[in-house]
Amino acid sequence: MTSPDSLLGKIKNTKPDSPERQNIADSISHDLVTAWLNNPSWKIRNIGVKIIGELRLSEFTEILAKIVTDRTPAKLIDRMLGGDYYQVGFIRRNAAYALGCMDTAAENVTSALLEASQDRYWEVRAEAFNAMRRLYVKNVPSEILDTVSQALQDKSFEVVAQAVCTLGALATRENVVNNLRKTYDHPNIIVKTVIVETLKKLHERGVIKDKAELSSELKNIFIPGIYFLINNKK
Repeated sequence: MTSPDSLLGKIKNTKPDSPERQNIADSISHDLVTAWLNNPSWKIRNIGVKIIGELRLSEFTEILAKIVTDRTPAKLIDRMLGGDYYQVGFIRRNAAYALGCMDTAAENVTSALLEASQDRYWEVRAEAFNAMRRLYVKNVPSEILDTVSQALQDKSFEVVAQAVCTLGALATRENVVNNLRKTYDHPNIIVKTVIVETLKKLHERGVIKDKAELSSELKNIFIPGIYFLINNKK
């Protein structure tokens, strides 16, 4: 029997939506994937979650939502070593990613991602916003936008960057710029660069309608080099 680790490597050597990848998905039994998810080893469970995401096995969406929000405490010895929950941070992060790979944004998925956006592990929070960005392009619930806006104040710059990108992809009202202005003085250069790209995307999407307004907003974000280019155009 092929190990889950070897199978994941085989999957990654195929292209998404390719016949080869679909053949792999068709060959895997539901019981086998379930066994991986219930394995005592967090590494096997983690690989199982990754495989679900790569193959977009939508029948496991509800289980992924439960994994993301599972707050069963880890064993005492694991907590003494810095762990928190039975489903470790890596698994919760990859479950959030896998949810974003699915075609559904059902109510339980929305609830799971909203809870994941408050996770103590920054990578889970960041991946939750990444998943939101992929799932709610056509119809974004107001609570999603509210949560993303609040994340602009997150202590992790990686989470802030993901939140900025998500607002750029989902926001439909021009007042989103008021929220983004809260990040203009962020000390991290990656966040500042993402803000610039997000403002441009909002203009491309027609949320920022006036090009002069876009230029004005960009001038308020100081990035060495970019600031020079903006202010020295002929």
